[in-house]
Amino acid sequence: MRRSIYLLCLMLVLLYTRCVDDKTNSDFTVLNDIEISGIEELYIRNIGDSLVITPTLKFSIEDNHQLSYLWFLSTPQTMYAADTLSSDKNLRIAVKAIPGEYNLTYKVTDTSTGVFYHCKTHIRVDGAYSKGILVLAENDGFAQLNFLPEQGNFVSGIYEGANQEKIGYNPQRVFFVNPGRKEYKEVFVLCNDERGGVCLNSDNMQKRTNIRDAFFVPLQEPLVASNLYFKPKSGTLADYLIIGGKVYNRSSNMSNEPRFKSALIVDDEEYQMSSWHFSAPSTAWFYDQKNKRFLAHKEANKGSLIPFEIGDAGNFDPNNVNLDVICGGFGKAGRPAAIFGLFKESVGNDYYVQIINADITTYKMDLKDKYSVDDRNHMLSASCYEIPRYDYYSYLIFYAFGSRIYVHNAETRVTEMLYDFNEEMEGDMQIDCLEVASKTDLRVGLRNLSLEGKQGGFVLLKLTELGGLSVDRTINPIVKFGFCDKVIDFDTKQ
Repeated sequence: MRRSIYLLCLMLVLLYTRCVDDKTNSDFTVLNDIEISGIEELYIRNIGDSLVITPTLKFSIEDNHQLSYLWFLSTPQTMYAADTLSSDKNLRIAVKAIPGEYNLTYKVTDTSTGVFYHCKTHIRVDGAYSKGILVLAENDGFAQLNFLPEQGNFVSGIYEGANQEKIGYNPQRVFFVNPGRKEYKEVFVLCNDERGGVCLNSDNMQKRTNIRDAFFVPLQEPLVASNLYFKPKSGTLADYLIIGGKVYNRSSNMSNEPRFKSALIVDDEEYQMSSWHFSAPSTAWFYDQKNKRFLAHKEANKGSLIPFEIGDAGNFDPNNVNLDVICGGFGKAGRPAAIFGLFKESVGNDYYVQIINADITTYKMDLKDKYSVDDRNHMLSASCYEIPRYDYYSYLIFYAFGSRIYVHNAETRVTEMLYDFNEEMEGDMQIDCLEVASKTDLRVGLRNLSLEGKQGGFVLLKLTELGGLSVDRTINPIVKFGFCDKVIDFDTKQ
């Protein structure tokens, strides 16, 4: 009986399987692969420029092609809300995106199969003032902001053109702020006047706010004497303004209106900071001209400045220096770090160059070297001084007298004349400001007193260390005169 049941079940299974039709689709569709070429890896355009890309498509099957096309821009923040540019095979547009870095994607879809192919490239959109040199000048008694782009023609009066007003008067400095943080970039123009200068949108140079109002509590002084902005090179989110000798700071990653805090304090005493700072790469160091002492700010100390202490050698009291700083800066990183500068007796006419070792962890100072200097090479009667960044040149003091540029090495005590504009160029030259912008870039603001009308301008020189530091005369300087009364300052805009 059991055997009969097994046979019956087997017969039913065989009968059922014979009734099932095999409907497997053996008609496979061969995909038409598309190879996209003719698109460059990077396109650089200004706002308003045309962008034309004509890609070449190569097919694995030469047949009638049913294709659709899509071009779109995106960033890591907008990848799910990309900006569609075109649905044509070739891209022909005027660039309208705000300045920045973008991914540009070209997508080709075979509509008969739904399979798509894409090619990604990059586009950098520059504004009219994206990359170049900011040139702050004085013209007819007012501050004037100008711009020399990396490629293109010099543009004068860019603030007036963007805002239909003048910046102010008594211009002091210009700074491109937060160059490494795209969303926080801005430009500070500092003046000694009622509003202290302006904070600008770095893309279009439109004013964001006056310096006076760039605080949680607006400044109340009738005259805002803006002297210096700076941010330590690395390791800190704080940046600083020195106004009227007082130090103000903020978090430099503020994306809204710039808001500096109340002035930093020290021991409830009055202080008057020099406009030369001695900051290490990650720490802010200052010199108090009123009390002749060195002070530092550690972010952990919030609103307080701390004095330096006497070092283990016991040969230098950083709280009782008894000298005024003429110019100075950071000299060397490491343990210990070193600062240096030119100093003058508060009472008397003696000048000294000092090199001071400073411990960045214990905030102690020792004197490494100190020597007196005279005016043999016009160092004491210079019209301007420049201390390069330590990672450009260590222990060098650039200064100008008349038409000549000198360099003093504080470590070797050697002074050399670097360049004389009266010998190199026609005219009667007077140097007003210097900026060492890199190891190779020296910017000089000067007046050609031989010109009628506007005498102010600038010359851009190239430095070389071949055979010792000198001006590279194999490269023609960039020269621009006649747009202002006097050039005050430079900064690099990125």
